[in-house]
Order: sequence, then structure tokens, then C-alpha cells
Amino acid sequence: MKVITIILGVLTTLLGIFCVFRPGVAALSLAWLLGIILILAGFNIVTNYFGKKIGSGWDAFFGILSIVGGIILICNYYGRFFADTIIIYFIMAFVLVSGITRAAGAWKLKKSGESWVLGMVFGVISILVAVAAMFHPLMGVALVGYMVAFTIVMQGINTLSLGMSLKK
Repeated sequence: MKVITIILGVLTTLLGIFCVFRPGVAALSLAWLLGIILILAGFNIVTNYFGKKIGSGWDAFFGILSIVGGIILICNYYGRFFADTIIIYFIMAFVLVSGITRAAGAWKLKKSGESWVLGMVFGVISILVAVAAMFHPLMGVALVGYMVAFTIVMQGINTLSLGMSLKK
């Protein structure tokens, strides 16, 4: 198990490094990932319903719907493109809301006399980046790609350190 975890950590880190140099590929692969997640979640729901009798008929219906949606998403180029576009805008909307709440929190800290400057700076930067990315889609793709890439690198490093800490 230790060797497999270390190998998985190294491969994940290398994938993340690849994505750092190819952020567009990383961002435009999110629909594939979403499709795979939908299929796996759907199979989990369906097997729990039919195998373990967990849930209701509606759960089984939505599990099957999830599987079908995942397959359509993976197999349909236009569906993947649409999903990638929507995902990027959702992430940018999240960054915008996060920036607004961070700036509002910093404003509250300023009124209470605590350290607030760093929170305000990061809040304003988040707002500016999100607004710019929403109006310039290629910048949004690159930003989301870098976020995905750095997340994969960090996950790879975490997995590698977990593997190193495991006993034989």
C-alpha cells in the first residue's frame, strides 16, 4: 500500500505540474471530471438502492439519471464545451462572492480596530480578478486552469507525504 500511495502521489504531482504549463487543458478538462464523478456517484446510488436497499425509488431514478447525464457529458463534445464554460463562470462567480465577503469582513475588522489590510487587499484583488475574468473568457480559462493545476499539485504532494509516512 505504501508503494502504491507513493507512486500515486508522484503521478498526481507530475499531472499537476503538466497542468501548470497547460492551464487551458486543465480548465477544459473539468467537464470530463464532472462526467466521471456523475457516473461514479450514479453507480454508487444505484448499487446502494438495488444491493443494500438503501434509499427510495427516487434515489434509484436520480442515480440512473446521473449515470446517463455523465455518459452524455463525456460523449458529447458540445455538452462538454458548454459545461466547461458554465463551470468557469460558476468558479468566477464564487471568487467574486468570496472577494466581496472577504472585503466586507475586513471592513468589519477595521471598525473593531483589528488587522484588516491584508483581508481587504485579497478581497479587492479577488473582486477585480473575477470581474476581469467574467468579461475576458480566456483569462477566466487560464485562471481556473491554474487553480486546478495548483490544487492537483498540492493533492499530489499530500498523497506523496501520506505514502512516505505509512508503515510497510
